[in-house]
Amino acid sequence: MSLSTCASIPLSHLPLRPSTLQLFQQRGFTSTAEVTKSRKDGGLANLAAELGCSLREATDYVRELQGCLVQQTTTTTLSQRAATHDTMMAMNGDSHTMMEGQEANQVKTVITTKTVPNQL
Repeated sequence: MSLSTCASIPLSHLPLRPSTLQLFQQRGFTSTAEVTKSRKDGGLANLAAELGCSLREATDYVRELQGCLVQQTTTTTLSQRAATHDTMMAMNGDSHTMMEGQEANQVKTVITTKTVPNQL
């Protein structure tokens, strides 16, 4: 996910380094939308000027921010896949386990039982 295509996410919700988050906040940036707007309005040079840093440093900050967005997307996708798998297992007629709420977001082993007809 690129910075320009993401929904506005509060910077405090991303796993940024504390120093990076502090710099953005001190310079008045609170969301990914604000960082994107600064870049669109005047390019990376504009963002660097607003952050009070060099172009190289601004590039590093943008890359860090983009890395956090990719990490967040990957984590969400994996969590959704695990929840979908667990929900399907819970709905299976052979399963005697139901999962709700946060439990569905955790990967689990579901024990199933089947009745085998007596073949004498």
